[in-house]
Amino acid sequence: MSVGLVALLASIATVAPSPAPSPRPARRPATARPAAKAAPVPTPTPKPKSAFERLVAIVQEAKPNQPDDEASRKMLLAEVALEAGDPVKAASLLDAAAALIEPLPKIDPEDKEGKRINFRRSGLRERWVRLTARMDPVRALQSALVYASETNSVHHATLVSALVKGLDCSSPERKAAVEQNLTLLLDSMEEAAKERTWGLSRAPTALETATEAARVCGLDAAAQRARNIASKALPIFESTELRISACEMAMTKVFTTAPAERAKAVGAIVKYELKPQYKGDDPDRCETSKISLVGHLLPQVGPADPARAAIAQLLTSSLAQLSDKTLKYYHCSVLTTLADVAELDPAAVNKGAILAVAAWKKGDRVESYCDVPSRAATVGRRLEAAGQRPEWLCSTLSIQPEGKPLSEADQKELRKQRALAAVELRASCPEAGAALPNDPPDLDFLRAVRPRQLRADRAATEPLILEDLARVTPADAYGYAAAVIPGFWSDRP
Repeated sequence: MSVGLVALLASIATVAPSPAPSPRPARRPATARPAAKAAPVPTPTPKPKSAFERLVAIVQEAKPNQPDDEASRKMLLAEVALEAGDPVKAASLLDAAAALIEPLPKIDPEDKEGKRINFRRSGLRERWVRLTARMDPVRALQSALVYASETNSVHHATLVSALVKGLDCSSPERKAAVEQNLTLLLDSMEEAAKERTWGLSRAPTALETATEAARVCGLDAAAQRARNIASKALPIFESTELRISACEMAMTKVFTTAPAERAKAVGAIVKYELKPQYKGDDPDRCETSKISLVGHLLPQVGPADPARAAIAQLLTSSLAQLSDKTLKYYHCSVLTTLADVAELDPAAVNKGAILAVAAWKKGDRVESYCDVPSRAATVGRRLEAAGQRPEWLCSTLSIQPEGKPLSEADQKELRKQRALAAVELRASCPEAGAALPNDPPDLDFLRAVRPRQLRADRAATEPLILEDLARVTPADAYGYAAAVIPGFWSDRP
């Protein structure tokens, strides 16, 4: 081996081996990058509550102290639920209201003789029945029978009349429930006629209701029975202390007449007079009762009904016989009926309205059985719709009694009545706006006028309600809300 090769091998053997490579450090896990912050979502501005929603909230939060007031509150909320299409909630509220009404005394606690009906309780019960009828007519009609035992036949008849309006009687259960109520009414009137008791004074309302309900539900036997009782009752009215209502009973006898005989009966009543009780007295021609009869009959006759001409003649002749003496006490009832029959004889209705308003102006009291300026405005507006705008139409915004100077209380009441007339005439009289004051009026004014304004023009009235709520005190807010809410849906006058 060559010397050079040996030297090379020796050098290789003496060289220290290279150290092993150190292991790579473990790779740190990647740190997650923070996510980009989302842009803050702006909190949506809550939608302001409408006037109606604010009123309902006030009623929901109210806590009346008395059971009758709490029952009334629950029934108002039940009506709100019904209008919103929630019968389940409405039924629950009505059940709670019934539990509050039932323990209330049936006799007025302030009546020392223990005979007078507790009208607060009966009023709540009637309202409960009417609301129940919107969900369960049979239950409501059966409840009316219970209601009858707690009140008198006039209140029972009035309730039944309301329940049968628009009622579909095709259901045997509904028809039977109506018949039960009519039987109860007619039994009481038949007994009163037989015994000649003062209870017979309620016959006009009871018999007219029975006739109307029998027509709606096809209860011919009940209708015939009402006619028979009316025929027996009229002579009793004419010859006893009931003669004070004899004119009304005479009209009821006509009302109960079968449709086929109606024209003849109406034609005959034109000449009816109640003979004087004492020598030298004039007979009572029953003009105002005849005018009321026209109002009761007109909705039942169509344009082609032969009785329509006879009814128109009865209206014309009765209006022609009106006197100041009669209208002194009956101007309200006359104006109320004239508003409903204006199209029948516009010229005669116009004259009748002038006479009725003149009778009121001759008096010394603003308050009457109705708001005369408002009722007169309604008559005038309907005459206008019938094509005969009366010259006096806009003057209803300034009429007032002239018998004596008006007190501060009278001025306040007149202001409210003129405001109601202004709502009626808002589209007919430019000066109507001036009768609706811009300054904050009192609470009684607001509760009377706002519901009427709502029915006339909801969009324009809701901002006014919001303004009212900013001024009404918390103590008065519930009373205001309870009065105004029904104006959002009700057609009550």
